[in-house]
Amino acid sequence: ISIIYLISLAGLFLFKTEQEKIIFQYTQEQYNHEIKSILKLDLDPLKQLVYNYTYWNDFVLNMNKYDKAWFKENIDAFITDNHVDYVCVYDTLYNSIHEVSSDSIFSRGFIPKKAILQLNKNRFSDYFISTREGLIEISSASIHPSNDSAHILSKPSGYLVLGKYWNPGHLDELSILSSSKIKISKISDAIIVKGQYTNSFSQILSGWDRKPLVRLDFYRENHAFELYKNISISMLLI
Repeated sequence: ISIIYLISLAGLFLFKTEQEKIIFQYTQEQYNHEIKSILKLDLDPLKQLVYNYTYWNDFVLNMNKYDKAWFKENIDAFITDNHVDYVCVYDTLYNSIHEVSSDSIFSRGFIPKKAILQLNKNRFSDYFISTREGLIEISSASIHPSNDSAHILSKPSGYLVLGKYWNPGHLDELSILSSSKIKISKISDAIIVKGQYTNSFSQILSGWDRKPLVRLDFYRENHAFELYKNISISMLLI
């Protein structure tokens, strides 16, 4: 009877172990999906903003004559009205003609010229860049008339670059939204998951040249799975 019991116990243990793997894998997949959705919601507004304001007749007109008062009223408003931390406008010769930022960013001229050059072909470009202040999310586009929402029917009249500073406060907001601990890591850093009940997710953030720049690591303690495992062990021993 003892041998039969031990064999049955071993079978139940193997079944429980396999079941736990399936359940944890499911929670991991759910976590991956959740974090991807949160990141998309976080990144989309800046992309939408640069798109909305780069097919605009007034912008094209004022690119041609560079009315400083118009730029101050309409372009500087990105900082005050749209929670953007950095704005730079380039002419068709890829020269910066207007640059402004929030109080959080003191750096100037940090967008590589090649990043602006590629807008002549690609029309849109989204990436991250490292500055002395820290990580900045960039969305950029070529400037066109109001009848060219696709940005392909006319030649660019210039280029608009918008930036959002990923300061500690922004990372705290993402941490609250995702119920996770977040860390910005070097690409070469090892991914260290502490604890067998921790779900993790990593997102590579690329630079203007599409080369990996940094890695965004998310960690969340899976207390529900930990509770399930402890209960299942207790039930097995009864």
